[in-house]
Amino acid sequence: MLTAPTRSGAKLAAQCPSCGHPEATDILTIADAPVMVATVFPDAETARATPSGTIHLACCSRCGLLFNTDFDLAKALAGARYESSQASSAHFSAYSEALAKEWVERHGLRGKKVIEVGCGQGDFMIALLRAGVGSVHGIDPLVRASDFPAELASRVSIDASDFLESHVDTAGAALVCRHTIEHVPDVAGFMRLVAAWSRRNDAAPVLFEAPAAERIVEDGAFWDLYYEHCNYFTLASLELAFREAGLRVSHRALTYGAQYLLIDARYDPAPIGAFVTRADWQEASARFGARANDAVIACRTRMNEYGSTLGGLVIWQGAAKTVGLLTSLGKDVAIEFAVDLNTRRHGYFLPPLGLQVLPPEALASVSPAHIVLMNPVYFSEVRKQLDGLGRQSTVLHTIDSVIAKL
Repeated sequence: MLTAPTRSGAKLAAQCPSCGHPEATDILTIADAPVMVATVFPDAETARATPSGTIHLACCSRCGLLFNTDFDLAKALAGARYESSQASSAHFSAYSEALAKEWVERHGLRGKKVIEVGCGQGDFMIALLRAGVGSVHGIDPLVRASDFPAELASRVSIDASDFLESHVDTAGAALVCRHTIEHVPDVAGFMRLVAAWSRRNDAAPVLFEAPAAERIVEDGAFWDLYYEHCNYFTLASLELAFREAGLRVSHRALTYGAQYLLIDARYDPAPIGAFVTRADWQEASARFGARANDAVIACRTRMNEYGSTLGGLVIWQGAAKTVGLLTSLGKDVAIEFAVDLNTRRHGYFLPPLGLQVLPPEALASVSPAHIVLMNPVYFSEVRKQLDGLGRQSTVLHTIDSVIAKL
């Protein structure tokens, strides 16, 4: 369950994992958060028994990084297994393929070797190959050779481990790291390794993507707070992490409906100059925490109204955002099931409540009056699928419309 701090904006003695500053502002606490949000389970009982931890979110008083002061790496590693592919969505696949092409063209990577740190199930490695890179080397403890199509296997090499000092000497024309740094408890140490890799590869580019904390705070998106994410970066706090490691940023952007941060950089040890975090970001983060309980109550009330109608309530997405939502809402909301396009999730169950994930076709035999869509960027795609299933009368709500923005 989510709770606001006892004293909103209270100062904490908590060292920032990125810039090392010793003081932070108390934001909010979520108790009993599942330590794995991208994992599905074979039955409801096992999903409900998922180990949990506490999210105590704080905001660094210097760089503005949001981070979990209670993060326990041992718990996170114990839950480190996942089914996180979004390749089933045509909308996401188009975005991912466009990003791969953009990076390949901007940095002249055609025919060259690219390293991906935190490659997960290899979806973006495949996109890079199809965009024209010569070969890819994936580094991730959970990567499997079986995840790659046979026709691409000869251009793929994998290292099922964390990114370590020994990897600094791995040759490559670029290093890609997508949706990984938010899982890294020692941000400064990780970035030093990335900078050392770039330096030893003739200042080769490093290309990062991460969730955007700006949108979470602006939209009051408490459902996007996960135990597995120990860090939440803004563009400013992520750029500072790069600069202090000796990396010069050449491109930065918000993308995918302002949900993701993109940064391109290269090794350059020139002095970075002074940095002062924006006071308005500190204030916005404190407001987010102070009003989070009200947002949870409003969301619970509205979703119970939807659930009381004929056919009940269905959630569209059977992955992390739904787990984050149910963790904060608790056990008081009646939801029939979750829908997801990923066939590897169908028939499985989500923590913390044991909600089952079914394919969209399950809606053919159920007539929910309301569906809550966890990610608004998929609204058109999902609306088209509902209409194709004969569910024109089903009201599709985006999660950010269920509550007023904080």
